Amino acid sequence: MADSDEVPADVEAPTPQTEAGNYSTVWSPAAAARLREIGGLREETEAPDLTEAWRPSDIATRDYPLHDDTALRPMSEDERSALLAYVERRLDLPGPPTFLACTTPGLQRTAMMSYHQTQVEGVLIADVPARARLGKHLPRQSILRELTDANARTEAGNLQMTHLLAAVQRVVFDGHYTLTFFFMSERASAAWANTELRLRECSIKLQSAENDVPGTRTSPQVARHYAVKILGTAGLDPILLHSIFSQIAGEPILDIRHPGVKGLAEYDNDYWTAIFASMDCPSLLLNVTSLVIGDTKIILHHYQHASSRPCHNCFSPAHLRARCRVPVDRRVELRATRQRRYVGGITSTSQSRFDACVTLADLDSALANLTSPPVEHLIHPEHTLLEAISVPVHDRSQHPGQNGHPAASTDLTDASGWSVIRRSQRRHGSGSGQASGRHDPAVARTGRNARAGQRASRRASSASTASMTTANPIRLPQPAQATAMETSVRTKVSSLLTAIEGDNS
Repeated sequence: MADSDEVPADVEAPTPQTEAGNYSTVWSPAAAARLREIGGLREETEAPDLTEAWRPSDIATRDYPLHDDTALRPMSEDERSALLAYVERRLDLPGPPTFLACTTPGLQRTAMMSYHQTQVEGVLIADVPARARLGKHLPRQSILRELTDANARTEAGNLQMTHLLAAVQRVVFDGHYTLTFFFMSERASAAWANTELRLRECSIKLQSAENDVPGTRTSPQVARHYAVKILGTAGLDPILLHSIFSQIAGEPILDIRHPGVKGLAEYDNDYWTAIFASMDCPSLLLNVTSLVIGDTKIILHHYQHASSRPCHNCFSPAHLRARCRVPVDRRVELRATRQRRYVGGITSTSQSRFDACVTLADLDSALANLTSPPVEHLIHPEHTLLEAISVPVHDRSQHPGQNGHPAASTDLTDASGWSVIRRSQRRHGSGSGQASGRHDPAVARTGRNARAGQRASRRASSASTASMTTANPIRLPQPAQATAMETSVRTKVSSLLTAIEGDNS
């Protein structure tokens, strides 16, 4: 009943809005009681609030002067009501109420910021696949622009992104594989939970990161931890791997998981996933894609950073070809940069077997006998757990190339025991260009300078000839002159032949 024409004749019209009050329309107590009677609401507790709601968000977000701790003023009733609504989660604010600058000491205001961040804000996280290749320091505007371009291609998608951008306070990318969306409250974030979006031709899902149970981690929280896939699980002992990775990381790892039901939809699900307790890769495993444990070689796929699996020949996670094109003679050298040998101790837990476990009681007994590796056996600065793979060194200086430069050669042995030397040369070019299979900057620069000098000499010669022709033009002989000259030449040749015959006689 906001309009006066809908009010009965015996009810006094509301007072108009004034500049002194910030409220839109105020009904008198008598008019409010009469309207309750008309609506059949006799009790005060059941009556609706006919006074148009005041705007606590305006009070809690307007600009206030900053007071010193010695010049603070008490809160007004409206400010206290706004603070109560904020604490009870009935009022969504982008930060603590701004009137605290006048009523609360500085240290308490700072504590309210921590309270807002940890208790009030709602957080949703999304796993970003490695193939999306987001930059580590990608600005928030770029992320929002790419999300809008990928999801606002239809009218419904455009409306969805409009509401999402209005609800999200900020978007943060951790530089690895997690996008974090911050909302004003948990109620606002709950409305967007399990929403699927597109980003760089990849699908991401907004999931809640809140967890009220201490000591537990939800699936979105586990996805934020660093993990690697262990490829080729035939003959591997997961208990041994758990012990080894715990020693490498310096702390017990969270879990080693089987692909499970999700793995049934994958074309190659012969892998386990080792989940570390930290958010970053352990320092000993940086750029390491293969481990040698005794006589067993395992491949590590850092799938959160590299979408393709490492090559089984050169251990490179970068090339996307089905067949490895790295020459055979270079594979050993390339493997050594990405492979490490485990030289730490192997605890007794790695030798456990469950062959005799045919009942649940036997299984419980076998599991109870397992113990975690002691803390002192974990990584220590004086302990060496991983060592580099040694590479045999070939002396390539014995086979010099052209112009004194050594040729790139490879020593192989054929079936008869003879050493086969192969030199790689360029397909095109000659001279200094064929001196070596490897590019020599000095030789290439000398060749370019020589060719440039030859071109300059030819241009100068052409210009000189043209100038001489212009200054002294060649005059061709006329037909009559040509006949006289021909007669003179014949006469001289005949005289010369006669003289030669006389000398011979």
